[in-house]
Amino acid sequence: MVINEPSKQFFFVRHGVTAANLQKRWCGGDWDIDLHPDGEVQAQRLAPRIFEIACEFDHIFHSPMLRAQRTAQLINDKVSKPMKAVEDLREWRIGVLERAPWTDPLLSKPVCDWPTPEGGESVTVFRARIQSALLHCLAETERPLIVAHGAVGRILLDLLQVPDQHIPNCALFKFSSSSESGRVVWTVTES
Repeated sequence: MVINEPSKQFFFVRHGVTAANLQKRWCGGDWDIDLHPDGEVQAQRLAPRIFEIACEFDHIFHSPMLRAQRTAQLINDKVSKPMKAVEDLREWRIGVLERAPWTDPLLSKPVCDWPTPEGGESVTVFRARIQSALLHCLAETERPLIVAHGAVGRILLDLLQVPDQHIPNCALFKFSSSSESGRVVWTVTES
């Protein structure tokens, strides 16, 4: 487990939908595609919910990729929290899969079973990068909101030993830790 402190929390939002999502194409850390107009609408619709929870977070950290950066800007429109790009929140670098149609059921497997894509980043390296990013965000502020990517969300679930689940585009998730029988347990809820 990456964080062994009870009473920690952070929020996570996967970026809005992109043309690659709609076309069912792999879109990893080396394809810097912006949001599709539908993704912009998703982020604008999420903004009022972000406004409702504004007192529960104090900083927005986002992937430097266009789709995450734009989502962060749109959801932050009314709350005007400080924002910062964190390079380590970049999506998984998937090598030859980049831009290819989704034909491999890779992401339906548990994270520990993901193979290294040819020319891509190993899950071990990706996992270490996301752990570093999370620790960085939690060191900078007590209550961050992180805007990143689908595989980043799956790795966060794995790191915090939360049962794996699908993280849809532009949905808000709250990660919280507590102490149970002397050990730290993380839970995630869609907010």
